[in-house]
Amino acid sequence: MGHIIKYLYPNKYLSYIILNIAMLLILIIVLDLNTESLKYPFIYDGDMLQVYMHIKMIITGDFPFYAYPSSDFLSLPFGFNGADFPFPAASNILFIKFLSLFSNDIFIIANSYIILSYFMAASSMFSVLRRLRVESYLAIAVSLLYALIPFHYFRIGHFWFANYFLLPITIYYLLLLWRSKPLFFIKKFNEKKYRLDLSSRNAIIVFVLILFSVWNFYYTFFFVIFAFAVTISALYYRRTRYHLFSGLLMIFIATAPFAVSMIPYTIYQSVNGKNTQVALRGAEDSERYGLKIAQMLLPVDGHNNAALSKIKEDYSAAPLINENRFAALGLFGSIGFIIMTIFMLFHERYFSTIKKLSIVAYSGVIVATIGGYSSLFALLVTPQIRGYNRISIYIATLALIVFALLLNYLIKRYLPGKILRPITSLALSLIILRIGIYDQAPAYMSFDNYKKYINSFQSDKSFVKEIENEIALEDDKKVFQLPYMFYPEHPAINGMSGYTQSVSYLHSPQIKWSYGAVRGRESDKWIKRVIKKPLKEQIEILKASGFNGLHIDRRGYKDKAKSLENDLSKILNSGPLVSKDGTKSFFKIKPTGKEIYDLSYPLEFTAGFYGWDAGFGSWGWAGGDCWLEYNNDSNSGKLLTVSFKLGTLKKRNVSIFYENEKIKSIDLDAGQSEVINLSVKARPGKNTFIFKTDTKAYLAGKGDGRRIAFSFSGMKYEIGE
Repeated sequence: MGHIIKYLYPNKYLSYIILNIAMLLILIIVLDLNTESLKYPFIYDGDMLQVYMHIKMIITGDFPFYAYPSSDFLSLPFGFNGADFPFPAASNILFIKFLSLFSNDIFIIANSYIILSYFMAASSMFSVLRRLRVESYLAIAVSLLYALIPFHYFRIGHFWFANYFLLPITIYYLLLLWRSKPLFFIKKFNEKKYRLDLSSRNAIIVFVLILFSVWNFYYTFFFVIFAFAVTISALYYRRTRYHLFSGLLMIFIATAPFAVSMIPYTIYQSVNGKNTQVALRGAEDSERYGLKIAQMLLPVDGHNNAALSKIKEDYSAAPLINENRFAALGLFGSIGFIIMTIFMLFHERYFSTIKKLSIVAYSGVIVATIGGYSSLFALLVTPQIRGYNRISIYIATLALIVFALLLNYLIKRYLPGKILRPITSLALSLIILRIGIYDQAPAYMSFDNYKKYINSFQSDKSFVKEIENEIALEDDKKVFQLPYMFYPEHPAINGMSGYTQSVSYLHSPQIKWSYGAVRGRESDKWIKRVIKKPLKEQIEILKASGFNGLHIDRRGYKDKAKSLENDLSKILNSGPLVSKDGTKSFFKIKPTGKEIYDLSYPLEFTAGFYGWDAGFGSWGWAGGDCWLEYNNDSNSGKLLTVSFKLGTLKKRNVSIFYENEKIKSIDLDAGQSEVINLSVKARPGKNTFIFKTDTKAYLAGKGDGRRIAFSFSGMKYEIGE
């Protein structure tokens, strides 16, 4: 009998084979995956274009895992530097680098990453469920549904969220904190005190947590929330300080690598000033993009059942509907969430695994839900974390584990017979899988969607090749792009999304492009000054700066750039090269120089300043510490005299440094302004004033998302010998 029962359940290795074959079949049959779809991008617009930029820079070595991205092929004329827009994801970068060993095609790598994420999510969930003693068939079914959570497909555009395979593993590690033996510590029978446990198991846990720390910073942040809650609960439940130490050590291991990965960004911003014009976030964003419990429990958008689809459609008329609509847990995830809610309402004499998982889930819910602790965190600490709805994938992980545990318990308790049980378990698992697929994967969830991008993709690729041929004889191939769009997060212009101009960079290994100028930095200022000039003067400046051509995206103009192209044709005495799909054009120009045309002002803010409201010296806010730079282009020292009025709405001190030496300290009361006069002997080259304040910036309010500190007005300067 025991021999027969043994073969009714697949062994460990066979289970993984069955799981991954089933995952492949689902991708092919349900999500329409085919070999043709791998050749073209699944998504070719929106934020995904920025992802492709990052992938290309990772492949070319311009984005190492230990630093920020930088490239000479973007953000002309001064080059691209991504230090103002942190992306601390070293392990994700290394994973992309690993995939690049098999292909150097950006789009094949991105598609491979997405496809692999399904197998990785299913396998990690299966591994955890088996460790929690869930029967094989049920574990396979739930793991497959976990990979098909709607969040997964919807987040392909938010690429770095799509591979959440580490979440089940980190949840399992949280459960270890509740065990009677404190994690990371050991005490032998004859010893009185605990000491660090340097076992191979703990070494693996540390390695995984380090990997996880720099995989996705949102997931790391959510994990820390969970870990704090579990640490408090474990301390209360176990009553030993070593359980407290274990939890704090886990939090440290999960956050220290992240902190280290932020060092290059921090150093850059410390030296060059914080860019207050990039990644502007307001405390109200935590409300706007917060978690909605209703969104988790309601059906997925466009559900296969018309009645359920209508229910979701009706709810979507409610306020604050945005990316939080991707939070649907599915039928079985919702059952798991409701079970956790019930377990939170009742006291148990036996502290079950489900109860523990319920504590984890609700510690996240009370933080992330709209109006939860996330709002206070955004208001009092930092608003930079704003998409709290993204915790829904962690909640889904917990909910499906709970569903599997409860069903597994019921199967073992109520299904009779050792032979009948595995057969019934298999049948029940197949039913759950079939219902779950129908519930979680509407017909529009398809990798066949790549077909709508084929024409534009092929047109862009061939057009860039034509441009390369046009300027093939040029040593340094530089192209200026219009309309101007700063980086990152530029609002859409007519038919152009914020990252549209990056596609040319993606298709060319030779040409350098003007797109990618970071808002508020050197290239951004230079380009803005160029495009304010008359068109003919613009062309002369570009020629003098070594540019070989003008690339125009017609979708950025209401008249499809007809007026601009007509004027350029007259100035250049030639017509444009036009892309096959008619959306882009190119004008070749002949460089007359190689040095960047100097458009800088002798005196200007380089960081920490939001800009003048009505031209230089008029009025403007600083977002905190700010940098004012004077460029002395002579070979001798100059006497620089600067005068301005400094104001504030909150009491503060402002200290002024010249070349790192404090030269003035001003105490300002709320609503007060004071005239400041500075006089220094400016050496040849760049001279820097740094304004530092002891009081944090605050939200401007009234719809203004900026954080403001102090103001400048009436600025004037004189230069003498």
